Amino acid sequence: MVGFKANQISSVSAAALPKALRWLILTDNQLSQLPAELGQCLFLQKLMLAGNQLQSLPAELAACQDLELIRIAANQLKVLPDWLFTLPKLAWLAFAGNPFCKAPPPLSSQLVHWLDLQIAEQLGEGASGLIYKASWQIEEATQDVALKLFKGALTSDGLPQCEMAACLAAGEHPALIGAIGEVKHHPEQTPALLMPLIASGFSNLAGPPSLESCTRDIYQQDQPFSLDITLRILSSIAAAAAHLHAAQILHGDLYAHNILINTKGETLLGDFGAASFYLIMSLAQWTPCRWGS
Repeated sequence: MVGFKANQISSVSAAALPKALRWLILTDNQLSQLPAELGQCLFLQKLMLAGNQLQSLPAELAACQDLELIRIAANQLKVLPDWLFTLPKLAWLAFAGNPFCKAPPPLSSQLVHWLDLQIAEQLGEGASGLIYKASWQIEEATQDVALKLFKGALTSDGLPQCEMAACLAAGEHPALIGAIGEVKHHPEQTPALLMPLIASGFSNLAGPPSLESCTRDIYQQDQPFSLDITLRILSSIAAAAAHLHAAQILHGDLYAHNILINTKGETLLGDFGAASFYLIMSLAQWTPCRWGS
C-alpha cells in the first residue's frame, strides 16, 4: 500500500511504483497525469485519485485486470475511458465532478435553516462526514433527525455537493436511508445534509476492509445468516439499486459496511459519497461482478 493524500504532489515518478502494489492513494493532490508504468502494477486492486487535475488516465491501466475499486471523482476528465468497462473485477467506481459528468439541475428539495436545529450526540463517522442526532423545529412541532456535517471541500470519494445532489435525487425507497433536505446557514458555511433518524436495532452488515483484505469487507466470524435472511438482504438491496439506476444514479460504494440491517433482515443502504449521475452515458456494457451497482 502506498498513500500520499493531500500533499500537493504534482507528479509521480514511475520509479516510485513497486510492481507488487495493491493499493494506491493519491487523493487531493495536484496531479495532471499519471505515468504509463502504472499499468505494469498487475496486482493493483484499489486506486484512489479523487481531487486532482487529471485530464486523462493512461491507457496502460487496462492491463491491471485485478482493479476492483477506482475513485476518479473531482478531476478534469473530459471522457470516461472505454477500457474501464472491460475490467472484469471492477465493482466500485466513482467519477462525479468531472467535465464529462455534469450533474442534473438542482432539485427543488427542502432547505433547512441551521437555527432550526438543536444538535445532540454524535452517532457515527464516515469518510466524508460526521453524523449527529438532532432535533428539528418545524413550526410548533419537533422531529428527531440525523445531521451529516461534511468534513471539508473534498473527501476520498469526491465532492460534498455531488454526494448531496445524488442523495436528494435518489428519492424515497424502503431500502434507502434517503435525505430530508440540505441544511443552509451553518456558522462556518459547512455543507450539511438532514436525514431521517434510523430506528434502533439496526447495525452495519459488516465492517470496512482492512489493510490485509484491501477491498473486501470484514464480517464477524460468528455472525450467522439464515437462507431466509440472506434472500431478504439480497432482494432488498437489489431493489434499491434498481431504484437508483432508474434515476440514472450509480451508487459507486455498494458495500456491506454501507448497509444497515436488523434482526428481521430489513436493510437500509446509505452513504452516497461515491455516487455519480450517468445522464449521458450507457452502462449496458458494464456488468460489475460484485456488490457494485
